[in-house]
Amino acid sequence: MSLRRLLAQIPLHPATVALIEKHALGPEPITTTINTLNTKVEPHTLATNLHYPNTSNTPNATRPARAALASLQQLVLAHATARNSPQRHKATEQLIYAAHFQWPYTPPPHLRPFATPEGHAALLAHWPVDHDLDYAAATQRTPPAMRQAWLRNDPAAVALTLEHMRRGTPHAEPAPPEALRLFEPILQHFAFLLRNPALLRHRRSKTFRLLPLALPLTPRGTELPACRAANLLRARVAAVHRFLGAENPALAPAAAACLTGEIAADPALPRHTRRRYAAACKHGYVVRAAEGSEGAERGVRFEPLQWPR
Repeated sequence: MSLRRLLAQIPLHPATVALIEKHALGPEPITTTINTLNTKVEPHTLATNLHYPNTSNTPNATRPARAALASLQQLVLAHATARNSPQRHKATEQLIYAAHFQWPYTPPPHLRPFATPEGHAALLAHWPVDHDLDYAAATQRTPPAMRQAWLRNDPAAVALTLEHMRRGTPHAEPAPPEALRLFEPILQHFAFLLRNPALLRHRRSKTFRLLPLALPLTPRGTELPACRAANLLRARVAAVHRFLGAENPALAPAAAACLTGEIAADPALPRHTRRRYAAACKHGYVVRAAEGSEGAERGVRFEPLQWPR
């Protein structure tokens, strides 16, 4: 049984199928080792009976395309081997989410520095770090305001962090204006997701809410070695990048219009299929350029995706 024929059994809108064709399957025809759809196949043998396109030796097969095909195989198999309706519904919702959110994902401009050597170096050089050593000698044990703002989802967290960077610390020079402009949309993006936990696909611990790196002391009460601090900083930058990108990808305005316009407004879309799309879109949000009074772009704004009822 071919992957395309299994895919045809999943209730999807033609626009979603077109995205799957574009980003995962491609134009290569898929042959089959099972002659008819009515052939009974046990779940544990289905994977071995399917014949998939080989993209490993195809010059035009990019790494994202191979990853999308591998993900598509798993999702289609999960639907085909589901033992009950909830499992089939979950597999369908995951396939919709992958087709519209993950596979066509392009990082918004403010996240692109994470993927370039120059941008990544700038992020590491100016990432906000809060040292426990700065509070070790304090006579009054008051929680740091910046940390508490992030942990409590305080709207002032972004402003406090930018002020922390602008002022500088005994361990870091004041951040230049270009670094503040680099970090401001990243901080806003992070704060937006924390204030809207329904958009998150995976739960996070409370300590993850702190975007700045809280650098602890050693058990002896001294500062961490520089190599250990550098490793913690690199890990924190990578974790924030995954959180804002791969784990919770933002929709481009055009992709959001396809879901809430073309698909949601299609009168031929069955009610049960519409429910699967609504469930997949509950984690969606859109990144738009914020315009100033004269129409010039001024930063970004984030909006939860509104699926029509």
